[in-house]
Amino acid sequence: MPRTGISSGTLRSAIEYGLPLPLQSAGGVGPPAPVDVKVTWDQGAVHISWHPPPASSLPVLHYSVQYRTVQGRWIPLAFVPASVTSYRWTTAGRDTTYLFRLFTFGPGQVYSQPSPAVSIQTPESTAGHQ
Repeated sequence: MPRTGISSGTLRSAIEYGLPLPLQSAGGVGPPAPVDVKVTWDQGAVHISWHPPPASSLPVLHYSVQYRTVQGRWIPLAFVPASVTSYRWTTAGRDTTYLFRLFTFGPGQVYSQPSPAVSIQTPESTAGHQ
């Protein structure tokens, strides 16, 4: 029987995966998207934070964080448990503009529309500069 679930351990190539339109549940579309998404640069890493979505009849099981460059495709970055509302990305490139968006996942792998994308320009490397 084919597997239909999404798991961070089964992703093979970031370019091959993106999330399609939300899956339908018996009650309609999945849970609401996270709100108040913010992205900052702090101590050499991109810090993404958000607030849980407004109350819904579907519980939040986890979040999916995705990123892309200005001309790139959306790439899954992390699956984060529902009890966590931030993610620190330590391997982001320098002097690059990134956009981030999040999805909320509920039971049965139903998920939200994406949050509005937020962007950040990472600073240039300071290595070798006096």
